[in-house]
Amino acid sequence: MTTQLNEEIKHIEKFKNIICPKYGLIILENWGSGNKNKKTNCDADITVEITDVDKFNELNCTTNYKLGDKLTVSLKTKGGNFTIANGGTGLNSGLFKYMILSTHVTAKEEFNKRKLKIKKYKCEIGKNKRWSDVGQDKKLFIKRTLQELLWLLFNVPVYRTNLYEWLNSRQSDLKCVGEKLFVPDKKKLSHICEPKFCGNDSVIVGHYKLRVKASGGKVSSSWKINYEVIQ
Repeated sequence: MTTQLNEEIKHIEKFKNIICPKYGLIILENWGSGNKNKKTNCDADITVEITDVDKFNELNCTTNYKLGDKLTVSLKTKGGNFTIANGGTGLNSGLFKYMILSTHVTAKEEFNKRKLKIKKYKCEIGKNKRWSDVGQDKKLFIKRTLQELLWLLFNVPVYRTNLYEWLNSRQSDLKCVGEKLFVPDKKKLSHICEPKFCGNDSVIVGHYKLRVKASGGKVSSSWKINYEVIQ
């Protein structure tokens, strides 16, 4: 068992035994390892039910919840409140499926052009090998290729709007970081929000950092994007 997993298990127990009684909640469902999150496009980990409205109202929610209401909760350990979503780098992945319409020919061409470049590069270095065999530095070409794609995309204002819409829409009703339970705020897009390169694997768009990384140890593995809130 990894240290992170152990901390997450402890956090769930603390939420169940300490935080839920404090705010008049009971756990109805644990969402598990992530399949339900992906299907519903939500960052929730747990579903709870309100059993004591007076206790729950200590959270000072702007929404008037009532006894028996069911709410989703995102659980984050203190050190894990940076990544708010994970997604693929293909046109059919969550964000890009949402924001790139069938009529967006230029954006689709940029995707396909880079997809072919990456596929060719993987064949050249040995797609059946592991990154540990070919060298971790060989990832740089793919990082840069995807980083440039993100930078190009989010220079388009409507795509920046779509990014904020998508991330805000997938937030759970409540968020628990460490021992603090609260209603997560919706980030607002600034008019001055051009994308910026960050290191060799990330692009910053307003409140968010989008970081590309390999999803596995094999060269043939797909790549994903970690969506992080800039603290």
